[in-house]
Amino acid sequence: MKEERMAILSMVEKNIISVEDAERLFAAIGKKENLDVGEKVSKLLSKAGDGLSTFAKSVGEKTEKMVEESKPVMKKAGEKLDKVVEEAKPIMKKAADTVSEKAEEIRNSYEAKKQADDEDCFDDEEKDAETQEDDFEDNVTIIPSVEEEKKDEKSEM
Repeated sequence: MKEERMAILSMVEKNIISVEDAERLFAAIGKKENLDVGEKVSKLLSKAGDGLSTFAKSVGEKTEKMVEESKPVMKKAGEKLDKVVEEAKPIMKKAADTVSEKAEEIRNSYEAKKQADDEDCFDDEEKDAETQEDDFEDNVTIIPSVEEEKKDEKSEM
């Protein structure tokens, strides 16, 4: 392309073509260069697309193969899991029953203790109502209140 440009400049120098003609020739050469680049890019992209298509097809085939190969393994794992779940059901039921029984025992024990505490509370009230000898202290001096002192003073007068 560089040679073509030099040839056009040489023709302008020798007055074979005008400057306007040279400009048109340069524009035509530029378009041709652009077309050549576009064509190359298009071919390159087409090649890349073909490569990606081949790669995607290969990945798809390998994925399908892996899925088919894993189906029996997954089926077997599912069967084993079902078996484990079935074996665990009675164990879990027994554990739940045991927890339930223990909870009932705790609730009953709590209720019995609460009832006993309530009865003790009534017994204490009955004991409080009865005056007992140890309710009194020996040698206790009672200090009269201010009102009682005033009453005493008025009575003495």
